[in-house]
Amino acid sequence: MKQTALLPAGIIAATILVVMGLGILMTGSFYFMPTVSVDPFTGEAIDENGILVVTGTTNLGLNTHLLVNVSAVPGQVPPAPAAGVHEDELAWPVSGAVGSNPWRAVINTSELAPGDYELQVSSVSFSDDFKTTIQGPVYATKRFVIGARETGAIPGRILPYIRPNPVGAARPDDLVEVTGTTNMEAGTTVLWKIRPAPGETNITGGIGDQSGSTAVTPGIVGINRWAFTLNTTGMEPARYTLLIVAGDIATGDPTGEIASATTDLVLARRASPGISPVQAGYITVDYIPDLPVNTQFILTGTTSLPAGGDLEVEITPLFNETDYEFVVDPKNMAQGSVFSGIVGGVRVEAGPGGTGLWSMEIHTYSLQPARYQVNASNSRMNHTTFMREPGALLGTRTFSVREA
Repeated sequence: MKQTALLPAGIIAATILVVMGLGILMTGSFYFMPTVSVDPFTGEAIDENGILVVTGTTNLGLNTHLLVNVSAVPGQVPPAPAAGVHEDELAWPVSGAVGSNPWRAVINTSELAPGDYELQVSSVSFSDDFKTTIQGPVYATKRFVIGARETGAIPGRILPYIRPNPVGAARPDDLVEVTGTTNMEAGTTVLWKIRPAPGETNITGGIGDQSGSTAVTPGIVGINRWAFTLNTTGMEPARYTLLIVAGDIATGDPTGEIASATTDLVLARRASPGISPVQAGYITVDYIPDLPVNTQFILTGTTSLPAGGDLEVEITPLFNETDYEFVVDPKNMAQGSVFSGIVGGVRVEAGPGGTGLWSMEIHTYSLQPARYQVNASNSRMNHTTFMREPGALLGTRTFSVREA
């Protein structure tokens, strides 16, 4: 049998195949070299909130993480100040086409000084106890410019609003406390009136002169509060609508600022099973309207806890109302999905009459369009065991994030 010597090209090809095979066995990836790309962008992509959304693709699999670093380019004239010259964010690939998993990073540039910056994308891993990050090689870089922000510019006009907290259900002869928030000044007059809800046919008699007024009280972070008590004595079981109007209405000035809103009240002969008795301690979360993606909003609420206490605020998707795909990465059979949410801590501030007030600014840039639940509680994290210790008080509220 005639033997033929291997040509150099054949030896090289065989070596490459062996190395690729070993790489697949060790990493579970069909790709010899990891790649990360950054979609084109400029500093003009930074929005009015100072947020820059950077996207790209990678052949790295699911359950891997990327570190996106933005740092000032050294040697600038004039040099960038010592503070506000870098920002780090984590990103992770989600399931996409084979070899092209998209990733997305939300970078807050509001504290960065104007100048030339370089964005670097590298891999990152974590120690078993999640106390240490281990940065890998840099896969992609891009330079861009953050321009000087305008000073003295006239901000966009913020429209006045008034937001009632949902009242829900009550029984006839109950005293119902109606509360809410507004951006109108403390002392502003608030008028209210109750009437049968549209289409309500169960009311046989009148409901009397059910109207009144109250005033806006001071709040925090520019969000003030209002409240009044509705006496339902003599009202029939039915659905009612509360009309609430605030602004320059007491003076009769038709050109003044006015805000209005409505909320429903259901009177039932028996208390709803979902209504809990009033507790000595409480945490509430104010009404949250549906929010568009890529915006910011301030959550607010009240509590019986004293000023200076800490609350944990957790925003998680409602899995029973939201469709999430659980995927398997064909490259390395990694299983997983991406769930968006927010967790933070806030401090209770003193409010009128001894009521504790709290607030938390959130951004929806990192939230996928879905239905979410806010849980505000006095649970705490044990920093020794890294276990969450549940608290005795909990307030909840749901809202939706939608496409703009």
